[in-house]
Amino acid sequence: MTAPQLLRRLDAIEGFLELGDAKEALRLLLEIPEWVRLKDCQLLQTHLKVLLTQKDWAAASELARCLVGAFPSNAEAWYGLAVADLNAGAVETAKEALRKACELNSDLKLRALSDHNLTALW
Repeated sequence: MTAPQLLRRLDAIEGFLELGDAKEALRLLLEIPEWVRLKDCQLLQTHLKVLLTQKDWAAASELARCLVGAFPSNAEAWYGLAVADLNAGAVETAKEALRKACELNSDLKLRALSDHNLTALW
């Protein structure tokens, strides 16, 4: 898969997410070879978005942990980990992940305050 093809695929995946069709977004994502998905931060973040949209908290938490391990300065990955962990029942780790996300990107605090997925933290 060439870089332009990958970018078009990523746009299509994001489009399906915006339309609320996480199932189709996941199908398109999984057509990308695994070795490509696992080394690309943007693809991993998109995969995390799909899992969060599908409310697959356990898989989202696992993927978010991989993301923050590989890209520890990625605020969105920490935010995704907070959402996944909170909804999986791990409140303390969710608090810590959200704290880290906001530390890396202060704009995320405003988003978190209005995010229904994080209501239990307030």
